Amino acid sequence: MNTRVSLRQSSRRGVTMLEVLVVIGVVGLLASLLLPAVMTSRATSQRLQCVNNLKQIALASQNFESVRGHLPGASLSPLDDLLPYLEQPNLKTEFFSTPIPPRLLLPVILCPASDILPYESAPVHYLVNHGTDLSWKNGLVSLRPDNPLRSRDVTDGLSMTAYFSERPQAFHYEPLRPNGAEEFEAACRRDPIRCVWHLKGSYSVDAPEAFASACRDAGQRTGLFPAVSSGYFQLFVVPQATYGHFLPPNTPGCYFEDPNFPAAHTYTAWSRHAGGVNVALCDGSARFVSNAISLASWQALGTRNGNDHVDAF
Repeated sequence: MNTRVSLRQSSRRGVTMLEVLVVIGVVGLLASLLLPAVMTSRATSQRLQCVNNLKQIALASQNFESVRGHLPGASLSPLDDLLPYLEQPNLKTEFFSTPIPPRLLLPVILCPASDILPYESAPVHYLVNHGTDLSWKNGLVSLRPDNPLRSRDVTDGLSMTAYFSERPQAFHYEPLRPNGAEEFEAACRRDPIRCVWHLKGSYSVDAPEAFASACRDAGQRTGLFPAVSSGYFQLFVVPQATYGHFLPPNTPGCYFEDPNFPAAHTYTAWSRHAGGVNVALCDGSARFVSNAISLASWQALGTRNGNDHVDAF
């Protein structure tokens, strides 16, 4: 009797290597099917959160105007003025009142799909629209603080005029590290839309098409904005906190030196969202705009008083 039990037990076989490989293959197949869906869901969630951030900023701008009587574009850093209307009334004082400012990460001004670079003390991913004119005359930025803009100045329609869009910082740049400038420029050349380029030649703010044509030509780009006297390339850190609609979204931005307008440049809107960028409109709404939008519509969206038509976007 014991012998029979022993024989039965010994006849049970273990799991073969083939079965193990089949199980591993099935698990791998399931993972390969599920992972893209998970990544797509994550990207969609980040894009929607980014839209919500821009909507909060647009609504804060409306609240600012109802209290102050004008839009917050009277300075080149309107987000500073909007902090109290984004439930951060003490944040600006905290940042500027200490010798070494603390690192401030305010979620409402950060796109969750974009990188936060290690040296950024107060990163901002959203910029105000300075229009399509290289002299910044037809956007939502007033170059005269004594003559700020108001909603009534947006004669093209609040729902048809962009106010804010995305442009996160570029790459981490360490100028004191050997070959730091070269590595930074090489990174920008691999992903040129993330950087602002200095152009060869001379251009005029009155002849923007020549500037646009040169900016589209990689052979006309000589370095990164701005090329400083030390020979280092300075990282694009949104010094003016503005972007433009002169060039299409998710394309390289460019810069040139004009004796009549030393800051003749345009930063394009760009994002880490596939296929386009998020834009806040002057009516307090926000939405995703595809890269496929026509240049004419994108430029019409960028002017406040151009008397131009914006097609469906």
